Amino acid sequence: MMKKLIGGFLAIAVLMPAFAFAQGETPERKTQSTGTAENFCTTLEARTAKIAERSGKEMEKISLHRAERDGKLVERRTEHDAKRVDMRTKRDTTIEAHIAKLTARALSDAQKAAVVTFQTAITQAIAVRRAAIDKAVSDFQSALQGLMTDRKTAVDQALVKAKTDYDAALAKAKADCAAGVAPKTIRQAFTTAVKASRTRSESVRAAQEKFKTEFEKVKEARKIAFESAHKNFRAVMEKARMDLKSAMGNAGGITPPATTTTSTAQ
Repeated sequence: MMKKLIGGFLAIAVLMPAFAFAQGETPERKTQSTGTAENFCTTLEARTAKIAERSGKEMEKISLHRAERDGKLVERRTEHDAKRVDMRTKRDTTIEAHIAKLTARALSDAQKAAVVTFQTAITQAIAVRRAAIDKAVSDFQSALQGLMTDRKTAVDQALVKAKTDYDAALAKAKADCAAGVAPKTIRQAFTTAVKASRTRSESVRAAQEKFKTEFEKVKEARKIAFESAHKNFRAVMEKARMDLKSAMGNAGGITPPATTTTSTAQ
């Protein structure tokens, strides 16, 4: 969506003037070319006013789209954070219930001590994993925000440069008209200057491609961090379970919390 809006702005602010004032060479328009060239100065204000109006509307659409996109991003983050807190709370309640059952089944002092040791191990393992997950999420969000800011800066610079180039070409055309330069000469110079600004759209495309490439890297880094956190957690849990089983004869039916490599709720 944003790519289309930006492309639309560039087409209006940069490319449309070139087409609007370019000399037609088709057989149907060839007979009108001389008159069109001579009328360039008299129609300049009216035509550029329409172009300015359309450019303004496109910029307004871009601003509205950005605001809507940023709002949705904040909303999704808030929803995910709330969901993570809710799932962790439920997980803690489940674990507390398992620990309570183990404590009730522990008869000897050694078994009771084993349950306490198991509870300590599981509590620490959960805390470590959650800290790692939270950091991965925070790092991802920070990196994404940085990428979005860089892209916005690059795009805005391209838009500003496109408008600056167009305004300069328009100002020169108006000055030449006032100075009595031949309208055909003015139109040719104006068209050439405006067409040169087409390179601005290339920088926008480059910014978009860079964002997509870097975003994939950021997602992969988050995925690796999640997998590492879950792997370490499972290793600690397995040892704690085996130690408890050795002390009590079995693990009392307790099962380590489920681990999903892509989950942020653990």
